[in-house]
Amino acid sequence: MAMSWLPSASIEALLDELEMVANGNSWRAVRSALTFISTIVFQNLLTVQKPNISSRIQKILLVSLQNPQLEVREAAASCLSKLLQCGYLVLSSELTGHFLEMAAVKLHKTKGKVAVRNTDGKALVKRHAGVLGLAACIRAFPHTIPDAVPDILVALSRHAHDPPFILSTVKKTVADFKHTHRDTWELHKSRFTDEQLLILADLLISPNYFT
Repeated sequence: MAMSWLPSASIEALLDELEMVANGNSWRAVRSALTFISTIVFQNLLTVQKPNISSRIQKILLVSLQNPQLEVREAAASCLSKLLQCGYLVLSSELTGHFLEMAAVKLHKTKGKVAVRNTDGKALVKRHAGVLGLAACIRAFPHTIPDAVPDILVALSRHAHDPPFILSTVKKTVADFKHTHRDTWELHKSRFTDEQLLILADLLISPNYFT
């Protein structure tokens, strides 16, 4: 069905089902639904342009980013990046602000290091959701640098001492950014302030990120 053109009413009905799946208990079903969503959008770009449809799709992705299962969160971030890259979803200040707020959720620390406790589970997931959302915003623009991207990269730099699965997201995002912008860096670096360039330089050469 996802590979066929669908009328608006059918897409609305599908979204009803996908919303139930996204809030369900089967993480494998949620992960499959996220792949289904991106296919539906690409095959029905004209139909899904309605604001009520795009807002529902974005909400499903935001909910899935906070799924307790890592694989679901990563699938949601991948889908979000694709929909931002094609222009279906918009990189708005509200969206980036939402991710920045989640990424700033506090974790317990002991002697400067994050100490993961059993009670930190929800906070860890929320913090990772924010980092994944920010990473998706960066990956959505592999050859350009929108106004929001420099600040997002600086925000990611604050997660150098986060738990391994969050730090892994930051490492991969920074490495991908370095690779996709290498050939045009002389043109793009003017998008950054001097302070941002110093932070970015530290990100790109720090052994903490590439070991």
